[in-house]
Amino acid sequence: MSASASRKVLLRALAP
Repeated sequence: MSASASRKVLLRALAP
């Protein structure tokens, strides 16, 4: 997974 993709996943996981 690319860094940008992982960041998006983390943001979605943290998003309410």
